[in-house]
Amino acid sequence: MMHLKSLIAKLLLVPVVLASIFVSLPVAFANGETVKVGPVAASQDTEVGDIFAIPVSGQSFSDVKSMSLVFNYDSTDLDYNGITYLDSAMSSANTVVDDSVTGVVSVTWTGSSALTSGNYDLFNLKFEVLSVTAGTTDIEFAATSQVADTAGTPSSNVIFDDSDGTVTLGVDNNPSWSISAFEINPATGFDPSDSGDDENLEVSYTLSEAPDSLYFYVYDFNNDLVESATISTPAVSGSQIVIWDGEYINKLAEPGNYKVKLVATKTGYTQLEQEKTLVVAYGNASKPAFTDFTVTPETFDPGAEDCVFEFTNTNSSYITFEIRKSDDQIRGFNEFDDDEYSSGSDHTATWNGKNDSGSEVSEGTYYATLVGRNEYGVTVEELAVEVDDSSNISISNDHITNISFSPSSTFEPADDEEMAVRFKVIGDEDERDDYLDELRIVAVRGTTEIELYDESDVAPGSYRDE
Repeated sequence: MMHLKSLIAKLLLVPVVLASIFVSLPVAFANGETVKVGPVAASQDTEVGDIFAIPVSGQSFSDVKSMSLVFNYDSTDLDYNGITYLDSAMSSANTVVDDSVTGVVSVTWTGSSALTSGNYDLFNLKFEVLSVTAGTTDIEFAATSQVADTAGTPSSNVIFDDSDGTVTLGVDNNPSWSISAFEINPATGFDPSDSGDDENLEVSYTLSEAPDSLYFYVYDFNNDLVESATISTPAVSGSQIVIWDGEYINKLAEPGNYKVKLVATKTGYTQLEQEKTLVVAYGNASKPAFTDFTVTPETFDPGAEDCVFEFTNTNSSYITFEIRKSDDQIRGFNEFDDDEYSSGSDHTATWNGKNDSGSEVSEGTYYATLVGRNEYGVTVEELAVEVDDSSNISISNDHITNISFSPSSTFEPADDEEMAVRFKVIGDEDERDDYLDELRIVAVRGTTEIELYDESDVAPGSYRDE
């Protein structure tokens, strides 16, 4: 809150020859004279830049010929703005000194003639508001006075406009500061492609007062900032201001819902914000297109198999293919990194369930994302693929049956015996999913292994190996 630390009014009322006389407070005022400070002339909607006045008056003066006052103020919240003399006798033979660093204003006066019996509106001391906080601010005044009448009798007294020694400055933090209008153009289907609609995003706005700073931001569907614009010399209103060409990291933006945000700031005012929804959409028939986009299998265990994606692009375009989760890239593919392909090209990509760092991803749903770009726009297509580590492919021997050895007990190679191993792989030999990636049979004694059988891509069926 704005706080005027203290306002110390030292009033010295003496004949010139007695100027050195100074007595400490409190001292009874012999003739009943008083000096009154306040009330402050400030409305209930005081804002930064407004001027308010502190009136100083003399009550029941008698033969006062000189005075000296010192005001202490908080220079971070207030700035001395001048003095207005209210009595003709005060308008000459006076000195005002302001020290804005320490926040001290000194006012001295020596009149050519005395202020005789009566009440006097002496002057208004004015301050400019540098910072405000919404609400009511009580400014405390600590005021002292010292007087000596023409007979040389010192006395003093000070009163305030409120009995508790405070005056109130009401501050309503800029109630009229608002956004009157904020529009974007186009409002819905924004097509920035060169051979499409070739549009730029424009904004128009009207504020109740001119801002110090004005910013516009564009966020994508993942709430990532894709563009920002700063208006260097903002006015109270503006129209058809271009803030975005529709590109993000030098590429046409993907279609979808975006957010356009206005932010206005003004010293001492609450920051203003307003948002609009923007739809990026490309309608030209020559934009990228894909057909026959498939994934096999839709659910896979990376520890046991890969998944394969197939697609065809029907229009020439630059193609990016990647695995995403929550709109973040998990895995990219070198052969589909914004690479150009002609229309009618068939494509295959294989994913082993690992990310760009080579680590296996966690279980969950991922999205194989195709992004095609050309001069007519951008097309994005997605396929969900499930990573499931709980595969039904066994790591035991339960899927291999009828295992037998001949001889079944003691094997005597010295007697020219041979060992035969028989086994059966369960499944349908016409189903590739039933094939074994690899099958090894070894004879083990201690740490020694002797390989008996080692084959890859083993089809279901019965086998005998000698």
